[in-house]
Amino acid sequence: MRLPDAPYGLVIRTNRTDNDAWETVVGLIHAGIAELAELYPGQEPHPLLTFVDDPGFYELSPDQARVLIDEDQDWEQHGTVFLADFETMTAPGRTLLAVTGHSGDDDAGARWYFRLRPAAVGQVHLALSTKMSFAEFVEDVGDDGVYRY
Repeated sequence: MRLPDAPYGLVIRTNRTDNDAWETVVGLIHAGIAELAELYPGQEPHPLLTFVDDPGFYELSPDQARVLIDEDQDWEQHGTVFLADFETMTAPGRTLLAVTGHSGDDDAGARWYFRLRPAAVGQVHLALSTKMSFAEFVEDVGDDGVYRY
């Protein structure tokens, strides 16, 4: 298994329990991107994302995703992937899991995943692809494991 050959950041559905929940999550991510555009009038902040709904990725674990990231040839684009897992589909907050590869660690004990609201996915992806490191986002993760902006 390999990450999809896509020129954009990846949001991967790993749980197939609820199609309506998946559509809701995708809509919330798009709403977050629209909100970002309102914050930067005159500019087009374009966090380009590819939404992956492929049965081959159902039940993909964060550890498996991390291995796929490390094996990916396009490290710059896919250094972090966003997983829509069981918790995303079933919990009220619909939080996704952001996962980075080993190559993205600033130190060996660094946290390599965190949860985030769907509306934050575009902002996080944009910042990671331009100026910020994964570790900088981890600093703002609450005790509940969720990044808040």
